[in-house]
Amino acid sequence: MEHKKKGKSDSTPPKRLKIGRFTYPIYSKEGGWPQPLQKLIAKKSKEEGYESSRLPDFTREEVELIRGTYDFLGINHYTSRLVRRRRPGETLDETLLKSSKELDLVLDINPQWKNTSSEWFKVC
Repeated sequence: MEHKKKGKSDSTPPKRLKIGRFTYPIYSKEGGWPQPLQKLIAKKSKEEGYESSRLPDFTREEVELIRGTYDFLGINHYTSRLVRRRRPGETLDETLLKSSKELDLVLDINPQWKNTSSEWFKVC
């Protein structure tokens, strides 16, 4: 596997984009989508032949309505994945725990992780 060692992870930007699409509109001072996510989806949309981004812009009214509307943030974390960039020509499996087409990432399981009764749930 082509994963980087702990402390030298290439997954920080993808992690920020994955969680940022939910948190940035609410918790940021600016509101709306994170700029890196907007740029990435616009680029992907163009590559796919769309005339405009598949990610709709927030209106000023939507930004004002959503920004700061939090009381509590809870995040559930059930299992982990090793993250690597998609290899040139590699087809991504479009399931939530196997890849991210938007980020060109493959989410792998370390074969040394223990199995559970659920195929997707591994113990690190």
